[in-house]
Amino acid sequence: MAGLRPRLRTSALAFGAVFRNPSLRWLELAWTASIVGHWAYLVAVSVYAYEQGGERAVGLVFLLRLVPAAIISPFAGLLADRYPRHRVLLATNAARIGFVGAAAACVLAETRPEFVYGLAIGAAIVTTPFRSAQAALTPALARSPEELTAANAVASGVESLAVFAGPALAGLVLAATDTGIAFLVTAALLVVSSVFLLLVKPEQADAPRREIETGTIASEALAGFRAIGRDSSLRVLMVLLTAQTAVAGAVQVFIVVAAIDLLDLGTGGVGYLNSAIGAGALVGAVLSLSLAGARRLSP
Repeated sequence: MAGLRPRLRTSALAFGAVFRNPSLRWLELAWTASIVGHWAYLVAVSVYAYEQGGERAVGLVFLLRLVPAAIISPFAGLLADRYPRHRVLLATNAARIGFVGAAAACVLAETRPEFVYGLAIGAAIVTTPFRSAQAALTPALARSPEELTAANAVASGVESLAVFAGPALAGLVLAATDTGIAFLVTAALLVVSSVFLLLVKPEQADAPRREIETGTIASEALAGFRAIGRDSSLRVLMVLLTAQTAVAGAVQVFIVVAAIDLLDLGTGGVGYLNSAIGAGALVGAVLSLSLAGARRLSP
């Protein structure tokens, strides 16, 4: 733990550096609202699916949200290379607000659950370009390499924190109200994210480079797969990541069942248990700071 305190101090300095740059500050706040809303929405959708069809519906919805988004993700990431990143972020949020808002209206109107599931799948698909566009826009807003490094560190920290904060927020809302209101809260967070994005002042560097326009969509989208095929280490990492995602999906289903049926915590308990996992991940991330630089983590 000897190395933990100076690294935490470094993290605090990173936050300070980012927030002194107005555009980076608004971008990170937009990312915060977006990712917190994402995790809150995941909990709300899981609870709704369980109320409608039990654990089978939860697993099915999770699978139907994940697979199309995973297939489209390599192509969605190209949007940030072909169009101004700031506009991609605003368009992505507008689409997400539309899907989540429509899902909230369907839940409150007690329509057929298939409509809600379809809108949840659509929301998952249109979410995919956001992170890549946000990451691509950051260098255009940073005024120095140190500021860029700090911004990337803050974005990663926010993502870790959101795994705790998003489900916790969903748990509180579900305990006090119902799934329809939880959907509306998520839509409100996306609106807040969009407001922050409107305050960002993108530089000319936000425009995609001309040489990117000449490439074909297929070749660019498949470039990552070719890189994985050539590197055995990358293949191992991708297998591990795929296994981790499969386990996360199974855990998501089990958490809903455990909170409502086994532990009798109610629908809010689904958010609380997810938040507990997020808290553990956050603590682990903080503790890992004391190991970074102390020894090699790979041969």
